[in-house]
Amino acid sequence: MKTHKTSRRFALSFTLASTIAFTTTPAAVTPGGTFGDQAIIIEAGGGEPLTRALGDGLFGPTLTHDFDTGVLVEGSYELNPSGLNATQIALSAGRHLVMYDARFDAAAGTTRAEILTNLTLAGAELAIGRSQGYIRRQSGADETVMSGGGIITVANDDDILTLQSRRSDDNSVTTVVPTRFANGTAIQLLKLDDNWDFLSIQRSSNQAGTVGTAGVDVAYDQIAASSSLGTAFSFTAGTSDVTLNEAGL
Repeated sequence: MKTHKTSRRFALSFTLASTIAFTTTPAAVTPGGTFGDQAIIIEAGGGEPLTRALGDGLFGPTLTHDFDTGVLVEGSYELNPSGLNATQIALSAGRHLVMYDARFDAAAGTTRAEILTNLTLAGAELAIGRSQGYIRRQSGADETVMSGGGIITVANDDDILTLQSRRSDDNSVTTVVPTRFANGTAIQLLKLDDNWDFLSIQRSSNQAGTVGTAGVDVAYDQIAASSSLGTAFSFTAGTSDVTLNEAGL
């Protein structure tokens, strides 16, 4: 990100989101948030297992990450607002940058495991910030770190953010499973200026991939957030092209 005189611009791309049932809990964040507020929240513990999916195309049980240490938590954020569930991070309304990482280890055995990690906001499972990890468990490949992030728009003060992981493999070996690594999970948050130019785009349907090293450009076809604003960025629907319309971005 670079500054251009007194304004700053952000561009962001992501895919579709799905929703799940969730209930928010009243908290005490600064109403509307304060530009520049930060939070660094970690989990010093760990050890929770991730068990396999029960069939092809299914998912294993979801682990909602808990956190036990607020290294820095300023007024736009609150860890564990209900006093009962440290999986919850309350946010102020407005736009936020969120980044996370989560490590899992499986130091024994030879069976493979695939792990998917995502964010939820106010009960909605977000497409933005998804990540994938793969543990091969051969030749010492016994660990994986999922990292993700993006810019999110929070509708209401005290909406709840969570981090979730689950397995997508159906490996039949159940005696050795991946576990969350101690001191290996963290979330960082930064309150942005809601007036900064912002673009969030998505693809509304599946797109064919490829086998090999060439890769495929994601063809975005719609603006994903009603709060997208400004003229610093634009995109051509049906392509992967995002245009930077101002010098210095």
